[in-house]
Amino acid sequence: MKRLHPSPVLPLVTPWLLFRGNQLSLRNSTPVVASSSSFPSSVLGTVVSYDNDAFERFESLLKDLEIWGFKALQRESEVQELYGTYLASLEETLAQHQSLMRSYDERKAPLHSYQAGLKKEDSTNSAETKAVEEERVRSDIYINQLKTKQNQMNVEVPSKSQELKTLNSEAVLTNTMSNQVTQEISILKEKMNTSLELSKVLKTKIHEALEIF
Repeated sequence: MKRLHPSPVLPLVTPWLLFRGNQLSLRNSTPVVASSSSFPSSVLGTVVSYDNDAFERFESLLKDLEIWGFKALQRESEVQELYGTYLASLEETLAQHQSLMRSYDERKAPLHSYQAGLKKEDSTNSAETKAVEEERVRSDIYINQLKTKQNQMNVEVPSKSQELKTLNSEAVLTNTMSNQVTQEISILKEKMNTSLELSKVLKTKIHEALEIF
């Protein structure tokens, strides 16, 4: 977007141009000459010569000022054109930057949301990690207790094995003795039955003897 600013040279050039126009009109107009009776001839010649010299100097100065004024206007136009191009480029760059900032803001919103979700998830994971760590400590304590108990059992196993071996030997011996006792009981029962049979026979004979007498 090209913006033009008022030139600071115009207020100076305009009076020069007006003065230039007035000077030319004076040079082209018919000069008013005073009568010879009013001024001496020597004085009149001096005035006319001075007037011509002054007009020539003013004309040269006005030409220079006119050239400088146009050069200044041309330079100002170039500067304003360059400034307008540069300003348009800056405004376009600013619009691009503003668009990028809006795009960044739009992209930051989901990122902030994702970051908040990560923080929440991290907090949850930290709590779960702490709980798992506490459970691991309890498990380690229980495992150590089991290992201690296993070591005690490993120490007790030989003595228990020896005790079991002794008990097995005693059981075998007891079983043998039990079999012997069983056999003796069987023999005693046979002897008792035999004795009972003999006793019955003896009783019968006694009854018979008594009946005879």
